[in-house]
Amino acid sequence: MPDEKKMIGRYEIRGTLGKGAMGAVYKGWDTRLELDVAIKVLLQTNDDTNRTEEITRFLREVKISRNLKHPNIVAVYDVGDDPDTGMPYIVMEFIKGKPLDNLMKERKFTIREIVTFVCQVADGLDCAAQAGVVHRDIKPANMMVDPDTLIPKLVDFGVARIEGTNATQSGTVLGTPHYMSPEQCRGEVVDGRSDIFSLGAVLYEMLTGIKAFQGDTIVNVMMGILDPNTPVPPSDLRPEIPYALSEVVMQALAKDPTDRFQRGKEMVEALQAAMAEAPTATVAIRPGDLPAIDKTVMMTVKAAKASGAAAAARSTRAAQPPAAGVPLQYIGIAVAVFLLLGGGAWFIFKPQAPVATQASPVAPTAPTPTASQATPAAPVSTIVVEVGVIKEQTGGKISLLNEGDPLRATDNFAVVVRPDNPSYVYIWQTDSSGEVFRVFPNSDFNPLGNPVSAKTEVWLPVAKNQRQWFHLDQNPGEEEIVVVVSSDPLQDLEDPLGLLSLSGVVDADTKRKIVSDLHRAQAKLSVGKPAQGASQVAQSSSGSSPVRSLEGNSKGFYYQIRLKHL
Repeated sequence: MPDEKKMIGRYEIRGTLGKGAMGAVYKGWDTRLELDVAIKVLLQTNDDTNRTEEITRFLREVKISRNLKHPNIVAVYDVGDDPDTGMPYIVMEFIKGKPLDNLMKERKFTIREIVTFVCQVADGLDCAAQAGVVHRDIKPANMMVDPDTLIPKLVDFGVARIEGTNATQSGTVLGTPHYMSPEQCRGEVVDGRSDIFSLGAVLYEMLTGIKAFQGDTIVNVMMGILDPNTPVPPSDLRPEIPYALSEVVMQALAKDPTDRFQRGKEMVEALQAAMAEAPTATVAIRPGDLPAIDKTVMMTVKAAKASGAAAAARSTRAAQPPAAGVPLQYIGIAVAVFLLLGGGAWFIFKPQAPVATQASPVAPTAPTPTASQATPAAPVSTIVVEVGVIKEQTGGKISLLNEGDPLRATDNFAVVVRPDNPSYVYIWQTDSSGEVFRVFPNSDFNPLGNPVSAKTEVWLPVAKNQRQWFHLDQNPGEEEIVVVVSSDPLQDLEDPLGLLSLSGVVDADTKRKIVSDLHRAQAKLSVGKPAQGASQVAQSSSGSSPVRSLEGNSKGFYYQIRLKHL
């Protein structure tokens, strides 16, 4: 189009947004409706090679886009032929922003921003798939982003396919190599699950800063896509990435479409669940601020994974295979992760008058053996424990706190734990600065130690054999308490990685080391769930305090609660 051209039909040309060999996109002004638009024009060229296919794709984009109505898919308003050149043009919604690939070079996203962004794209892909449309070229360049709101818009449906048509026959490879699905690489007819794979590759890149499938040539990239051992899980390269989120990425990148999310909405739900489990401080991390990942690191991780797979195969063939799971010491790492990465406001113990309505003197006890000296409890199929983080209301009434409940500096609160069987109990408190404090076992708050005898209630805090209350400090934020119950003595929970005693501060490098083994720890402990047959909120068997009856697997469970410090 000549530079001096000022109008296309009723649309005034006000600038060039982008230009390629076959077409250009201009910023336009709709003189009738008086609004900004984007005008995509197919340009005239002297080369007629593939011209018919280009026009076909151009018109296909119009047909598909006009039928897709979704806030994260660019809207098409009009289509026509340039009266001067006879070439077709499309009038689309004008998007304030730029392609994601350009924006990623200019700014850094937090993990929460990345996941929120990808959820919106996945929802748009779900809408397209339900309409029978497969985009087939999902990549950062085809995601326009408003830099202020980070709202994405899917664009360029020129190579999209409508299911049930033969617009592109099997055997034709279309798409951008780094983001293509295995079935695209093989030239097979694809469905919406192919777009989910491509979106998984985009999410991988946003989280790690590197492409999921590396290669200097198209052939090498495609070989990586087809390789069942690629890519390396994001959390193996970036320990800061929550393991649950890494698992979502890997499911989206499953080589077999039946192993992936079957719909975009399934991927959205999985992403949201992963974020709900992640500590507050984790989701605020900006992967772009972290050191770059070099090829040496990637090769080391791949070699370790290969070595681990070989060892597992040898173990499987052994006459006496080892028990499932991982060494117990990793459980301590898991707890440290939840604490170190969770936000929180510190509490301080201020002894108050004894609680008359809760009177239940704690008899002095003989020194308790350390966890390493104690005799392990008899094996049980499940660990069942009464747990409560409780608050004193006006008039002495006691209420059970729930996730997200508010606490003020003047409030009285306590922690109650009562195992059904002899168990090892560990309780921590953390604040947003990374300071960690072990509440139990800790003789400052209760003379009892591990293992806790069956049916024995541990009330925290206790002073002079009387139940007392904790109070918050004056710094608002998020309070976090983690309770871990185990059937075995876990020395590493006393002092995770040998770094902490009763209190301590972990620096960024140490935190990375702890997080790197989070996924191994999670395989050992389950999340505490309501015990079968137990009411959701019950009264403690040894007092009037409300508690939850929770259970885990035979190894134990962890229970995490975050409270708003007002």
